[in-house]
Amino acid sequence: MKTSPTILAADPIYSPDHPPLLVKAVTSWLAPGKDARLVLAYPLREAYLPQIGDLRQRLKEAGLSVVMEGMEMSRDDWAAEVEVRWSIWERSA
Repeated sequence: MKTSPTILAADPIYSPDHPPLLVKAVTSWLAPGKDARLVLAYPLREAYLPQIGDLRQRLKEAGLSVVMEGMEMSRDDWAAEVEVRWSIWERSA
C-alpha cells in the first residue's frame, strides 16, 4: 500500500462517527517515520467540541503527537466569524 508523507484534514468533524474513521484513515495512509505529518484544521463549533476532544485523544492513543498548533479567526460558509484551531502532528515512535 502506498502511503503519503503529508495528510491534510480540514473541517473533518460533523458526527461522533468521524473521529474513529479519521484516525483509522490517518494511521493507515500516513507514511512511517518522524518526517510524516498530519495537518489538521477545524472550526471550534460548540456542537462538535466533544468529538474534537475525542479526535485529539484518539490521535494521541494512535501514536501521534502535536508538533505545532495555534488558533486563527476565519469565516464560515455563512460569513459568520469562527475560531479555527490548526495543528501539525507527527508519529511519536
